[in-house]
Amino acid sequence: MTGTKVLQIDLTNASHCDHLVKLLNVYMEDEMAVGEPMPGHLAPTLIKRLKKHSGYRGFFALVEDQYVALANCILNVDTCDKKPVLNIHDFIVLPEFRERGIGLLLIDKISDYAASRECTKITLDVRGDNIKAQNLYKKAGFSKVDSPGLFWEKKLRKLNY
Repeated sequence: MTGTKVLQIDLTNASHCDHLVKLLNVYMEDEMAVGEPMPGHLAPTLIKRLKKHSGYRGFFALVEDQYVALANCILNVDTCDKKPVLNIHDFIVLPEFRERGIGLLLIDKISDYAASRECTKITLDVRGDNIKAQNLYKKAGFSKVDSPGLFWEKKLRKLNY
């Protein structure tokens, strides 16, 4: 899309932090996420924790200087092949900017970033009923992992932020 650019998030830039929180809030409010806004007191804590996380990598897509998409990623190491792996943890394109190629451009730039860091793969998870996101990811070259493994979690006590 003409006039679209991708840039890496700089957590020392207050404007980047504000836009990260705004876009993440849109993501959280979506029915494909938790369906409710981020509690107001959580934003400063989130930014503080991301700043401390050495593996955090974030990316924005901008259309004519308007922040329209966000990808929060985590750089990790695949212990089997001893190479870096990049996980896309959150991915949001504002609803009014969807189906314009912005999501694909953002993934392409993330792929370039990962390749430049010698990552062996990019991973993500997506809801089974989020067909639009799955179609985007397929178009970007992702495929469903055929694995006997299951995604599990253990909920811990709720933290006081």
